[in-house]
Amino acid sequence: MDLFVYSALPEEHLYMTRMVHLLPDTDRNAPIECKLFNYDLSVGDGRSHIYEALSYCWESGDKPKSIILNGYKFSVTENLFSALQHLRDRQLPRTLWIDAICINQADSESDGKSDVNEKTKQIPLMRQIYAQAGRVIVWLGDDRGDGGEALRWINHLAGLEDGHSKKNPMAEHGLACSNLLQRGWFRRVWVLQEVGVARYIDVLCGSTQISAHAFAEGLARLFPQPLLSRLGPVTHLIKGAPYRPKFDIASPGIFSLGELLGMYRSYRATLQHDKIYALLGLSADASADVLKPNYNAPWHTVFREITSHIFPGSFVQTWEGRASAVVKTKGWIMGHVGHVTSSMQFFGQQDITCHFHKSAFSLRETWPSDWMLPACAELVHEGDLICHLQGQSRPSILRLCNDHFSLLSPSLWPRSMGHIQNLSHTFDQGQLDYGRDITLTWNIPMDKLAATPKELKLKQITPEVEDSLNEIELRLEIIAQVMLNVATQVLDSKTSQVKAWENILKQRGTDVSVSEIYELAFRVIKPDLRTDRVSDEKSKGILYREFIDPLLKYSGESAPDVEMLRWACQDYGWYGVLDLLFKHRAESLPITEEVLKAVAQNQSTFNVKALSEHRRERLPVSEEVLKLAADNRGTWTDALEALEIFLQRAGENPPISEEVVKAAAGARVFSPLKVLKVLLQYAGGKFPISEEVVKAAAENPAIPPYWVLEPLLQHVGENPPISEEVVKAAAGNPGYFAGSVLEVLFQHAGENLLISEEVVKAAAGNTGDYGHEALETLFRHRESLAISEEVFKAAAGNDGDQSMQIMQILKMHRQDSAVISQAVLEAASENPRYASEMSSFLNSWHSEQSNTGDNSPKKCD
Repeated sequence: MDLFVYSALPEEHLYMTRMVHLLPDTDRNAPIECKLFNYDLSVGDGRSHIYEALSYCWESGDKPKSIILNGYKFSVTENLFSALQHLRDRQLPRTLWIDAICINQADSESDGKSDVNEKTKQIPLMRQIYAQAGRVIVWLGDDRGDGGEALRWINHLAGLEDGHSKKNPMAEHGLACSNLLQRGWFRRVWVLQEVGVARYIDVLCGSTQISAHAFAEGLARLFPQPLLSRLGPVTHLIKGAPYRPKFDIASPGIFSLGELLGMYRSYRATLQHDKIYALLGLSADASADVLKPNYNAPWHTVFREITSHIFPGSFVQTWEGRASAVVKTKGWIMGHVGHVTSSMQFFGQQDITCHFHKSAFSLRETWPSDWMLPACAELVHEGDLICHLQGQSRPSILRLCNDHFSLLSPSLWPRSMGHIQNLSHTFDQGQLDYGRDITLTWNIPMDKLAATPKELKLKQITPEVEDSLNEIELRLEIIAQVMLNVATQVLDSKTSQVKAWENILKQRGTDVSVSEIYELAFRVIKPDLRTDRVSDEKSKGILYREFIDPLLKYSGESAPDVEMLRWACQDYGWYGVLDLLFKHRAESLPITEEVLKAVAQNQSTFNVKALSEHRRERLPVSEEVLKLAADNRGTWTDALEALEIFLQRAGENPPISEEVVKAAAGARVFSPLKVLKVLLQYAGGKFPISEEVVKAAAENPAIPPYWVLEPLLQHVGENPPISEEVVKAAAGNPGYFAGSVLEVLFQHAGENLLISEEVVKAAAGNTGDYGHEALETLFRHRESLAISEEVFKAAAGNDGDQSMQIMQILKMHRQDSAVISQAVLEAASENPRYASEMSSFLNSWHSEQSNTGDNSPKKCD
C-alpha cells in the first residue's frame, strides 16, 4: 500500500486545520481506518464544535504501527495506535483532532525535513482547537500495570460523600496509582495547553473512562502523597475545566509567558522549542512578534529572544547546547522567604511569607508580606530571595547559587488581590530603587542533558560567559550583603527561621561575609540576652543555637574560632554554643588562656564541663584563670565545681598565688569558705595568707566575717597580719557586717589593734547603710579615741543614708570637747546630698558650744 502524502492547506483560510474521521468497526483487531479532511475553525454559531481533541503522549519518535488514512498507509506511534483502538466505536464514526495526523509533522520520506511552515501556522491554532472542542480526551495509555484499576479507584474516591475512605487511600491501590501518575502524559508540556483551555475533559486509561472533575477530586483525596506535588499544576488545570467561560479568540490568557515558564519549564518536549510554543495558548502576551513560533531558528537563539522579552532592558546571553541563559539586569533584593507551605487543595500552589530586609522596611505599609505562586517548576524553599527586577510588574523569586543567583519564578502574586493596586501605585510613583547589578541564570532544562548541579559557579555552568574580575567581585559583594541582611532579620525574629538560615548558608559561594556575620551575632545576641524581648530563656537559647549551628556547619574553616569561643564561654554559654563548637571544630579549637578566662567567668558549669569532657589533656590554667574562677558569682555549687575542674586540670602545681587567695577572700559568692578550702586542698601546704588577703576579706561587703575573715585568721594563728590598712578597710566596709568585721579584728588583735586617725576617718566617712555601726564599735572598744578635725570633715562630707546618724554618734561621744572649725562647716556645705541638714546640725552644735562662752569656731585638738 502506498504511503499517505499530505495536501497543503489553503493559505487564504487563517483558521483552517484538518480533522480525522475514525471509522467504526465491530472487530477490535481490524485495521484502523481514518478519513482526513479540512476543517474551518471559524465556521460556527458560537456553540462548541462536535469534534473531540485527543491529548496524549507520543512516548517515542518511532512509529512501528500503521493505520489506513484516506486509503493510504500512515505510520503512527504505538501509544497512538492503542488510543485509536480504544476510541473506535462499533457503529458510528468519531470526529477527532490528533496532532500527529492533522498536522504534517514530518515528511521525511519525501525530502528529509519537517514541513516547518505548516507547523508554524498550525501551532497558534491549538489553543482554539482545544478550547472549541466538544470534548478533550486525555489518553493515559493502555491498561498495563493495573492502570485501569487505579483510575477506577480514583473515581471511587471522588464519589465518597465525606471525602474520605474508611481505608487508607494508598494502602490497597497505592502502587497502581503511583505507577499511573508517573506516566509520560503528566510530564508532557503540550498537555498544559490542551487541558488548560478545555471546558469538557474525560480521562481514559485502557477501557476505563472517567470525568476530569472526578479525576481531580479523587487525586486530592489520595493525600498525603508526595507525587501529587509534582502533578499539581496540570491537575489544577484539569479541575478548572468546567468553570471556564466560552472561548473567545480575542481573550488573552491570565499569565504572561514568563510566569508560565516559571511554572512549567521542567515539562518535557520532543523539541526544545515546544517548551515555549506549547505555552503560547495560555499566555497573556502571545501576540508579541517575538513569540511567533519559529522552528527555523536554533534553540539558543529562540531562548535568548524569549528571555530578552521576559526581562526587558537586560543583557541576555545564551549558547548552543546550554540549558541556562545568563541575564545581567538591575534589581532590589527586598527580603527572603521565611515560611512556605504547599496547598494540596489548589494542587501545587505555594503560599509564601516574606521577611523584609531593613532596606525595604518602608514597603511594609503598602506591600503585603503574604504572597503565592500558583505553581512553580522548582519548589520554593525558606531562604529563597524576594527580588524586584527591573521591568517586572511584581517581585520575583531568586535562589542564591554559589557566586550568582538563579531565577525560580519571574513573578509572585499577592495573596490578597487588593494589594495589586498598592503595587501599581508604587511603580507609578517610582518608589523602587534598581541600583544593584544582579547576575542570574534562567534555566529551561534540556531533556537530553543531565541536570546542572546547583552548587556550581557561574563559569562552570556557562564557561562561555563574559565575566570580568570586577563583575565577580561585585557579585560576591552583593551576596555578602544579602547574607548579612538575612542574618540580621533572622536574629531579630522572635520565631525560628533555621531552615531559611541554613539554606542561605548552604547556597552561598563566598566566605567574604562570614566574619561580619559572627560580629553581627555578637552585637545582636549578647545585649539581647539581657532583655525580655523573648521572655522564655529556654526558647531564646534554642533560637540562637539554631543560628550558630548552621553557621558553624557551613562556614568551613573561615569561622573566627577564638572570638567565637570567647563569646560562647562567657555569660551566655548555657545556651549550648560551646557544645556546637566542639561538634563542628573538635580537633581545631584553640583552647587558650583567654578562652579559659571566659569560661571561668561563666556563672554555669556547662561550659567548663564541656571543655573537660572534650579535652582530656592538661589545660592552660593560669593565675588569672583561677582568680576569675575563685570570684565566680554563680551558685556556690556551680562555682565550686568549676574551680575544682580547673584545679584538677592545671597539673601537679596549680598556680594558687596570693592574688588567687585574695580574689577568693574578696569574692562575693555564696560560700567563699568552701572556695578557700578547695584552694587550701590543692595548695599543697603553700597557702599564702598575707596582709592583702586579710584586707580583701575585711573589706568584702557581702560576706559575714565568720565565713571568711575568721577562718583565715584562725588558720594563721599567732601574729595575724592585721595592719592599719586592714583595720582601715574594715572600718570603711560598706556592707551589712561592718561592725562585725571590726569585732573579729578586736578579738584577734585585742589591745594591739591599731586605731589610727585614718581608721576613724574611714569609719566616719563610711557611706554604707550600716556604716554607723563601724564607728560605734570603735567607740565601744576605744572610748578615748582622738577625734581630729579631719575626722569631723569626713563625717560632715559623708553623703550616705546614715551620715546624720554618724554625726550624732560623734556628738554623743564628744559633746563638749569637739570644736567645730570653719573647714568642717565648709565640708558640710559641700555635702552632695545633705548639705542643708548637715550644716544646720553643725551650726546648732556650734551654738550650743557658744553658750559656754566660746563664740568662734576652733580647730579640734
